[in-house]
Formats: sequence, structure tokens, C-alpha cells
Amino acid sequence: MNPVFFFDLDDTLYERSEPFIRACKKMFSSRFTLDWKKVFEMRRYYGDQVFEASQDGSMTLEESYIFRTTRAFKEFGHDLSPEEALLFEKCFDECLSQISLEPGMEDVLQFLKNRSVPMAILTNGPGAHQRKKLSSLNMANWISEENWYISGEMNTTKPHPEIYAAAARGMHCEPQNSWIIGDSLTHDVYGAAACGWHTIWYSKNGASSFASSASSTSSAPDRIVSDPVRLLEVINKILGDRGRFSVSFL
Repeated sequence: MNPVFFFDLDDTLYERSEPFIRACKKMFSSRFTLDWKKVFEMRRYYGDQVFEASQDGSMTLEESYIFRTTRAFKEFGHDLSPEEALLFEKCFDECLSQISLEPGMEDVLQFLKNRSVPMAILTNGPGAHQRKKLSSLNMANWISEENWYISGEMNTTKPHPEIYAAAARGMHCEPQNSWIIGDSLTHDVYGAAACGWHTIWYSKNGASSFASSASSTSSAPDRIVSDPVRLLEVINKILGDRGRFSVSFL
């Protein structure tokens, strides 16, 4: 059976910090002089803390947005009101409508489409929010909307086994034929590997960050790539070899 490739969305198909930085500059450049990339990383840290709560309903999405944004800016000495935080989220949402694929990623998607290789999206996040981003990326040109698996619509999230099982059922594939491509060791690599999937870790820092990021008990990725060119090379080899690969620091 041919392999099926599941793509993560955020920080895999596009660079998530780019629209965030644009929103910060629009709203705050006249007030603050900050390293916006560091603010982004802090906001992601606090967002991860309340992600499960926002998904299971114990915290509203609005409350989670206020929490992650106000806490992030407070780390840099600036207090935002809840109203300001929500205004920023609205600005950020507008910037998300202007996102584009990571340079070179379209070549990967087109390569797979031309060869009729099955593809799907497997992403965490609210359904409407993630679908808006996927639509902005024109993802339906390569992956049918019926193959967009979004945690907010599935009552489970990565890295829980249920989401991988549901996605594999939807694509009519066995774990040994399933390949996930994603930036998160925890959500994409370790979660999928625990379910018997093959994994490609899409890391901008490449293999140099793996040793410091991974625990000794964690499953190593089958492949590590740092850009779409390397990803395309790896996919081409997978389609040619069909076998299980040992970790390769590409």
C-alpha cells in the first residue's frame, strides 16, 4: 500500500510568527520597542498551558486568548487590558488571512499531487480558526477539505492516540503506511510514533536541536528535515524505498 502523508499546519506549512509580528507592529510599534519574535515565543508558551482547557470547554476561547496575550506582554513589562488583548487577537486574525505557504512547500505538495499520493491535514486548534488559515493558503488546491482533520472538530487533540486513529481511519490507511510531517516533537513525532506511525520532524534548527530536545525514552523521528527542499528529497526516497527508515540528520 502506498504511504499517506499527514501535514501539520502551524509552523510546518507556514511560519506562524510572521503574521503575529505583523500584528504586533500594527498595534504596538508606536508604544513598545520589543523583540517581537520573543514575545511570540512567550505567547505560544502560555497558549500551550491553556490549550487543553480551551478545547474541552473548561475555558472559553476568548478567555484563553486574553490569558496568553496578557501574560506574554507582562513578561516584557507591559500590562495589557483584556480589551486590548482581544483587539490584538482581532488584528492577528486579520493578518492570518494574508499568510502564505513556506517558500518551497508548494513544490512538495504539487509533487505529491502529481503522483496521486494521498495527503491529509492533521492539526490542533479550533475548527473555524484552522479552516480559515487553510483556506488562506489555498490548501484545497492540493488536499481535499474532507481530508482536513482538525482537533477542534474531533473532540481529541494531538498527541492523544484517538486523533491519529481517527485520521488513519478517515484516510483508510494502516499505521505502518502513515507518515506525519510536523514541527512539534511532542504533538507530531512522539504522539504519532507511539501509535506506530512513521514521523518526519520539520525543524528549522535541524538535527542540532534534537539531542537537547529529546528525552532518552522518546522515539527518534524517522527523518529530520529543516526546509522544504530536504523534505522533498526525503519524500521522494520514501516513495522509492517504501521501507522503515532509521533516523537521518538531514
